[in-house]
Amino acid sequence: MEFNKQESIVRSYKKLYESTLEQSVDTDFTLPDYYPEVQRILKIIPEINVMSSQCSNNGISIGGQVTITMLYIGSDEQMNSFSHIYPFTKSQEADVVDGGTVSVLPYIGYINSKAVGPRRVEVHGSIALAVTVGGIENNAVLCSTDCEGIYLKNLTKPSVSFGETTVKSVFIEDEFQLSQTQPSISKILRSNASAEITECKYVSEKTVLKGELTVEILYCGVNVEKPILLSEKRGFSQIVDCTLNCEEVDFDTAIRVESLELHPKTGLDGEVKNVSFEARVGLQITPYCRTENSFSVDAFSGKYLADIKYSNINVENAVDKIFENYLCKKKLDFGNTLKTVYDIWCKATVEHCAKDNADVLIKGTVNVSILGCDFEGNAVFFERPIEYEYRYPLNDTVKAIRCKPSVTVSAVGYSLSEDGTADISVELKIKGIVFSVEVLKAVSSIAVDFENTVSRDNDTAMILYYPENETVWDIALKYSTCPKKICEANLLDSEDTVCNSVLLIPNI
Repeated sequence: MEFNKQESIVRSYKKLYESTLEQSVDTDFTLPDYYPEVQRILKIIPEINVMSSQCSNNGISIGGQVTITMLYIGSDEQMNSFSHIYPFTKSQEADVVDGGTVSVLPYIGYINSKAVGPRRVEVHGSIALAVTVGGIENNAVLCSTDCEGIYLKNLTKPSVSFGETTVKSVFIEDEFQLSQTQPSISKILRSNASAEITECKYVSEKTVLKGELTVEILYCGVNVEKPILLSEKRGFSQIVDCTLNCEEVDFDTAIRVESLELHPKTGLDGEVKNVSFEARVGLQITPYCRTENSFSVDAFSGKYLADIKYSNINVENAVDKIFENYLCKKKLDFGNTLKTVYDIWCKATVEHCAKDNADVLIKGTVNVSILGCDFEGNAVFFERPIEYEYRYPLNDTVKAIRCKPSVTVSAVGYSLSEDGTADISVELKIKGIVFSVEVLKAVSSIAVDFENTVSRDNDTAMILYYPENETVWDIALKYSTCPKKICEANLLDSEDTVCNSVLLIPNI
């Protein structure tokens, strides 16, 4: 004898792998002849660009480069800059599924440098790669059956259904154009690029994404003593197929700048007034839609012997969106070693994100870099950390969350006192989607033995039972009878009703 049963698919995010990989940075470089010789190194500024990451049955492979920018005082007694590219590949054996989505957050461990000659510099250090591999898990669970004597306890939960993650790179090419009043570029001291997603929407089974790239360059102008900071914003858009066919689709997105190249252009008059740039931006787009999942969390057989199997499933629901600005401040003391600030820039990292009581707690560090001069007119460089702690109150009461926030620096302000202290204000833009995560036991399969029936201790038509804070379902399970019949016999509303008075238990 066969019976019909209906299954539902619960699609949820599953973390397949998580680890932090160490990568050494050991290299040296020699300055070209047209660069001034090194007299004093101000700072080695490393920038990690992760350009590829993938996983297979053999493990995880990550490729990228560390751009090492050396700010130094040269034999011309001026500030100079030289950049050296250190490529790397990192592989790690791991038990992951081919096709999982790899997310990499790079961190600087330490960087040490030493000039071993007028033009030769050695660099030693390490970087850390925080690697997470995730994938969409399809869980088949039972939600109904028409077999006589099989009783299911069903549950309906609001949740989200995820589509497949799209990973893509976008190339952006454009240029800086200096105005007539701006001095010509003598040398570029540093460059930086950041990107953010400004809009992501679902249109006709497509994902339409818009973003903005910000490129900064600090340069020395011809016949100008103080360095000049230029900042340009460029919009970009991208259209990709959406793997989720729903009427209302939302997106969990991530973005990072994978590489940046600058190319100064010399005009016919010998001046450098234009700088072209090429940037590669990496995107991760995971579509999801709101839905309700119905499945059985418990089952028993009141007539035939049955083998009932269970599995644990993750049920996620999008409970809130974080989109706020947060101001962190700190007074930094430089003594008598900082008179003038030429340039100040910051980079924010996220080190912790979790539920704390009724809040989402996000903690991290803002690394503040300051290039300036002291009271004797000598160039100086400082790097200081500012720790931040941001709380976001949750609208819903949830037990556990999953959130990968994006924290970027949108503005930096400072005021420098005569005593060498500086009041630093950093405005952070914090974005993230908060998913509630609940692990539930669900019925995955039922196999019924129609040749053998359930043995009963009592064959009377009706039993009197004195429950002690038991639900109707618990009592029906104990007597292998129908929960609905118990409710009908005792005028109760639900199988989840907690009973404390005498009940009539029908034996079927």
